[in-house]
Amino acid sequence: MADSIQDWQWLILAVIGVIGGLGSYIVNAKLQRGLERNKIQYDAKNRAFRDLTEAGRKLMSTTEAFRALANGLNDPGMDTVETIMTGAVLAQDLERPLGGSLSANILTRLKESFEIVPKNMEAPATHKDESYRVEIAGAVNSLHLLYTLLFTYYHERLVISSENAFIVMEEFDEFRNAVSKFAEYVEKSFHEQRKRFATFHENMERGTEPTTSADYVMDQNLRKMWGSLLKEMNENLYQTL
Repeated sequence: MADSIQDWQWLILAVIGVIGGLGSYIVNAKLQRGLERNKIQYDAKNRAFRDLTEAGRKLMSTTEAFRALANGLNDPGMDTVETIMTGAVLAQDLERPLGGSLSANILTRLKESFEIVPKNMEAPATHKDESYRVEIAGAVNSLHLLYTLLFTYYHERLVISSENAFIVMEEFDEFRNAVSKFAEYVEKSFHEQRKRFATFHENMERGTEPTTSADYVMDQNLRKMWGSLLKEMNENLYQTL
């Protein structure tokens, strides 16, 4: 009888052990699946955020280079040809992903059209004649078109990468607001510079020199909005760890 009771005790302990082991296995399996799911989500977010960061930085560079160009064209203290060439040089790296060569064509055209005049020599008398204005107007129009293409390309990349991020995010209201504010601000800033290009063309048509001058400085509001967007990406990525 005692042996029978002892056998039952061992049997009960064995069953408890199996149940405990099975429960531990289930818990570990669920934990493992949760970790794997978090890893997949983290990698998806990380890819989307990397794409968004690259697009955002390129978009800022395009906007700021365009603003610096508009500033230089309307500054009587700046040489117009050098300003256009600088704008074309800045656009070369930005244009590379598009596979275009418009910036290089602009540089080649200007180098062929205008000889570099030593500082100790006066510019040719024809420097402000009709042919000069036509050549400059053509180069500025080409550069304006190029920067518009660049802005459209990187703005679209920003929107697409942010949409890809939305898909894998649990909470995205703050992130979406940060993206929207940044995207809207750069778009507004870019379109404002077009007005300054129009002012430059009006001066060229009248043959008058620009009368406004302002030192170029980085747009601090733009940097602030970009910092807010980076912060939202970092916090949302951290939540997935």
